[in-house]
Amino acid sequence: MEQDVPLVTVLVSNYNESDRLPLAIRSVLESNYRNIEVVVVDDGSTDSSVELAKASYGKDPRCRFVVNERPLGVAETFNIGCREAKGDFILIVHSDARVHPDALGNLLRALQQDSSIAAAQAKVLSSDNPGLIQSAGRVLPLDRFGLPMPREASENVDRGQFETEEEILAAWTACALYRTAALKKVGYFEADYFLFYEDIDLGWRLWLAGYRVVYTPTAVAWHKSRLGAPKVTPTTTYYYSRHILLIVLKNYGLLNLLLISPVTFSLLLARGVAWLLPGRWRRGWAVFRAMGWILGHPRHIWRLRGRVQRMRHVPDKVVTRLMAGPAFAWHFRRLVGR
Repeated sequence: MEQDVPLVTVLVSNYNESDRLPLAIRSVLESNYRNIEVVVVDDGSTDSSVELAKASYGKDPRCRFVVNERPLGVAETFNIGCREAKGDFILIVHSDARVHPDALGNLLRALQQDSSIAAAQAKVLSSDNPGLIQSAGRVLPLDRFGLPMPREASENVDRGQFETEEEILAAWTACALYRTAALKKVGYFEADYFLFYEDIDLGWRLWLAGYRVVYTPTAVAWHKSRLGAPKVTPTTTYYYSRHILLIVLKNYGLLNLLLISPVTFSLLLARGVAWLLPGRWRRGWAVFRAMGWILGHPRHIWRLRGRVQRMRHVPDKVVTRLMAGPAFAWHFRRLVGR
């Protein structure tokens, strides 16, 4: 194969998406970019998704299936697929997503035109309402304390306002292309991120290592609708809180670590207390469990931090310019339930 037509590994991650996994695989196999292999990694699904997908695509020589015996979490599922990959580039696609036939080619051109670009994300639309944008390069609006920010409702309708390629903090793995060499350099995804923040953490580390991450609007994908407020459970609260703290402790330089991490701890502590007072004690307790995990693993976190800081090539300001500024008013309203 010619050098300008490199092999791309398409990593389709799955967990209990029996009605959507075959559609995701079909969409990548119908890509106009033909030099691909497809690695499907199932994270211990309890439904029939793998069997249905194998019935349709198990004999296709481009497809391989890897099944985890038990759920290992989002980050490690991605890592298993990355280690299986033979391509110079890895396209990660969620099993509840579909990609446009031109998406892979357009993402690949973004990476090929500039060797400093390690990752590119597609414009992700709602599969149930294609006129609505789920993500235009902002996997999760993040402030400098590592806390998620609200999305503007006006940004949900696709009016053509996000048609310019731009630098972003991190690529959302619903449909994102990565340079394999860059992933190897930064150590792939952080395995501790069982749910949430794994893609943000990876993007942050890619920037620190001297790479760039971009949003590519000419690449389009459709993802299962997430309209309305996401279901909040003690489990999701636990992982969100744990990983908010972990991402700050690992990735900031020493000065910002000392300045920012106490504020992050304080905001989460206040949130946990606020949830305990009105009787949402399970969510409040989940926050304290997350903080307990962090405080109970200092040596582990120090090792992770050391690995990140040793590969650092740029100061924090290169990354923080891609975050929202401090938003104390927003966090206060969250605390008082407004």
